[in-house]
Amino acid sequence: MYDMGEEDEEVKKRSRGVYEFLLAVIIVALILLPQLIGTKAVTDESAGLDENGYPTTEKTLAELEAPGTRFGSPTIHEWMDALQSRFPEGKVLNYPNMANLYAALDSGEIDAAMGFLDERKTIAETHPNLALIEGQHPAHLYHGGSV
Repeated sequence: MYDMGEEDEEVKKRSRGVYEFLLAVIIVALILLPQLIGTKAVTDESAGLDENGYPTTEKTLAELEAPGTRFGSPTIHEWMDALQSRFPEGKVLNYPNMANLYAALDSGEIDAAMGFLDERKTIAETHPNLALIEGQHPAHLYHGGSV
């Protein structure tokens, strides 16, 4: 006879692991977000690419602070709250996944999006017109616009 109790315990263990991982990601993001927001753009005016061949932008933080700037964030309330706190004149929109977030940035629906540095190569390949507003942290703002 099949015991449903064992399966339920296994599902609970897996779910707990996923939630613990998500909590760790949120904590790291909260620690790094203040440093991230204080970064400046890295530019290579000759080619519009950085030393690794990824798009860059000349957009400054002052431009991001302008009233009405639209920011995109994954549905992580701490990130959304931190963006709204750092850019009080801006509007923060949330997206259920990174694909929708970057698509909104690419289409001009938002002006900048919070993203992860480890996605940088993928973004450069799938959205070559998006420029990175860079720092030395795992989460960064991406800017949609001319490079």
